[in-house]
Amino acid sequence: MASLFNALGGGQVMPQQPVQNGMTNFLEQYKQFKQTFQGDPNEVIRQKLQSGEFTQNQLMQAQGMLKQAYEMQNLFGT
Repeated sequence: MASLFNALGGGQVMPQQPVQNGMTNFLEQYKQFKQTFQGDPNEVIRQKLQSGEFTQNQLMQAQGMLKQAYEMQNLFGT
């Protein structure tokens, strides 16, 4: 899950890039993560929240970014 959070920017401000290039890079990183992730994502999230590794705010940020990723995936057909 940490690699997903890092792929999604880790809560940091991303450097300015052309929008299309930034989306392409993001979608590639997301696809790589999705292909290599193993386990139950809900259980991983629950454990990360309980351990304090993730805060509820970070989870909500990641969920928002994932929603955008799904929308981009549908738009670009990737």
